[in-house]
Amino acid sequence: MIIIKQTIEDIENKAVIEISKQVSEFGNKIKSGTSNADDFMTIDDIENNWQELRNATEKTYTNMVSKMINAIDERDIVCKKKENTNPWG
Repeated sequence: MIIIKQTIEDIENKAVIEISKQVSEFGNKIKSGTSNADDFMTIDDIENNWQELRNATEKTYTNMVSKMINAIDERDIVCKKKENTNPWG
């Protein structure tokens, strides 16, 4: 079975889409929470939503970096390292 690793660009694009979605959702919450003077969002609500956004984007960035590291094709580096450390060559 052939396993095709995602490219760095694919991983980055997916993260950008996810982060854009998270920011948009945050913006929508703020807009809806501040559009009606009778039901205005509290500073505490805004801070809680901001913390949720920070946690979500941090998780997305962490996943992105992890996937990028896993996508690195190190075969050439390993072969080169073996050539340079071969005690018989």
